[in-house]
Amino acid sequence: MYGDSYLDTDFYNINKYFLNQNKSGLMTVFRNEGKWDSSNIEYDERLVKL
Repeated sequence: MYGDSYLDTDFYNINKYFLNQNKSGLMTVFRNEGKWDSSNIEYDERLVKL
């Protein structure tokens, strides 16, 4: 988890999704709509683009 943020979310379903993907990592992204800070993630559909 990123150390300076805490989001009330369903970690069980996130973990269940991750385990079913057979991937080595997972990034969850919170869409802040410019409310708290500038976004630093760019993604296309379900994949991170950096």
